[in-house]
Amino acid sequence: MRKTTSPTPRDTVPRAAFDAFVAQGAPTKASVNVFARGLGVAPSIVVGSLQHEGMNAQPSMNDLKTRLEWARD
Repeated sequence: MRKTTSPTPRDTVPRAAFDAFVAQGAPTKASVNVFARGLGVAPSIVVGSLQHEGMNAQPSMNDLKTRLEWARD
């Protein structure tokens, strides 16, 4: 059986672009939205990347994350 993997935030947010984004200073909700739109990804991907890298201590950005609920059969 072949194992499949889902894309990770690193697959959707190029490292150079991410580094340039965080080099601009502390991200805001507005800057996250603009950056995400420019990459064609959801703001939740950017917030998750920031949190994964330990660069976003602002829980206030959690509302930019999309919460999904899976239906059970």
